[in-house]
Amino acid sequence: MKVVWGCLVVLLAALVIYPPDFGNDGHAVTGSPSLPPFQPNARAKALGAVPGGLVCPDESTIQFVFASYSQHAEDVMQDAVTDGAAHLVRGPNAPSPRPDLFGCSVVPAGSPVQIKRDVLPGVVEVIEQKPNGEFVYGVTQVNMLSQIP
Repeated sequence: MKVVWGCLVVLLAALVIYPPDFGNDGHAVTGSPSLPPFQPNARAKALGAVPGGLVCPDESTIQFVFASYSQHAEDVMQDAVTDGAAHLVRGPNAPSPRPDLFGCSVVPAGSPVQIKRDVLPGVVEVIEQKPNGEFVYGVTQVNMLSQIP
């Protein structure tokens, strides 16, 4: 235990003697960097049960949230066909999707987005500007986008 305390004291002394340089005249950089203007080159589109383009932090989250939309839609359709009796066979309906719980956003169909770069085959990084001026950054599937002619 004395070794751990000794290491912490040495580390603290090194930070006091040689403080880190944050650039910007010794002050930490605050605020957001200046961004190039928003230049839309595609539009979001609905796919399957998702009502628009799904923008998430990563590909696996997109797949999970897309699957939850599909499962919920399937359960609702089964209930409609069986007058609500489908749950007796399969159990309760899948909950209504909440993409915000997973850091995702549904971009309304037809909204302009900017494709930044390819991340993986079929997955691209995009930026969307909301009507209030906020930007949404993330990745989406290319089949949830249509090119602007």
